[in-house]
Parts: sequence; structure tokens; C-alpha cells
Amino acid sequence: LLLAVIMSSVGAILWFETKYPLSTAKPSATEESETEDKSRRTAVDIVHIINSDQAEAEFVEPAPNSELSPAIVSPSSTESELAQKPNRPPPWLDSVMGVVYPGSMGVVEGVAHLAMKAIAAMTESCREADQCEAPVRYIFIALWIVTGAGALLWLRPVFARYETTMALPVEYGTVSAVSACSGLLFFREASSMQAWQLAVMVT
Repeated sequence: LLLAVIMSSVGAILWFETKYPLSTAKPSATEESETEDKSRRTAVDIVHIINSDQAEAEFVEPAPNSELSPAIVSPSSTESELAQKPNRPPPWLDSVMGVVYPGSMGVVEGVAHLAMKAIAAMTESCREADQCEAPVRYIFIALWIVTGAGALLWLRPVFARYETTMALPVEYGTVSAVSACSGLLFFREASSMQAWQLAVMVT
């Protein structure tokens, strides 16, 4: 089940990253203010030139060191800027991926936690049976290293695309859920719990 969740999340994230790259999905506040300021200046300059008695002279013989240029005063520049509008995801899709991104990172962190607990349990038991060289122990060590490194590398893309106040609760909730489920399913922690303890852990 965890593998299916991880693989489906990876497929959805790869599609989303390809269709809506981070560089165009959410422009920075500086870029938005610069674009808005440039558009405002362009509109004001066009209106000023059209209403001026010397409009033709300004178009033919622009003053030296003038900030105006044919590209700025031309309405086609505004049209080309609108044509280059960034490809942003729909709000509903952005909200869904706002759960998938941190949720997938939480699942990876939960698997890393599961691998760490399995290594600790196998290390403690293998000493008595003298089976510490079993391949399964090294498989879980490799899984722990890979998932731990993957979670660290995945931190930057997740929090670069989504706000911390939105992504962090989803991440922590997913980690807690995966850790609780792995303890109940793989380590049979329910056998050493009373009913009220199990209820508190599940809720």
C-alpha cells in the first residue's frame, strides 16, 4: 500500500512539474510589482502621446536619453506581454497538489522511520541469534539511507512551491499516521496496548 501511494504520488508530481514548472507557477512579488509598474507606465505613456499635440514628433524624433522607446509606446508590446503570461495551474489543482507534495514527503519520512525501527529491532535480536550478517538487515539499512536522503532533498521543492503554514501540518500529520500504522501492522504494538491506549493512538 505504501509503495502504491509513493508511486502514484511520484507520477502525479512529475506530471505537475512538467506542466507547471516552479519558475512560472508562482512569480515572485518583485516580478509581479515590476510587471505591474511597467504596464502602468506603458499605459500612461500611450495616453499621453495620443493626447499630445506633438504626438507625431515624439514618435518620429524621440528626445535624447528619453526613457520612452518604440517598444514601450507601441501597443503591440503590451499584447506580447499578455501572450507570454505564465502557465499557472488552476486553483483546485494547486490545492490538491498542496496536499500531495507535503503528503508524499511525509510518506517518505514515515518509511524512513519504519526502516530505522526495523534496523534497531533486528540489531537487538540478531545478537542473540548471531545472525547480524543477514541480507535483510542491510536491505533495511540501505532503505533507511535512501529514504532519509530523499526526504532531505525533497524539502526544498515542497517548501519553495507551497507556504510553510500550508505544507508543514500536512507533512507532520502524514508522518504521524504512517508511523502509527507501521507500528500497528509491522511491529504488532497493539498486542501490548490496552483498548484506550489503542484508541488514543488511532485518533
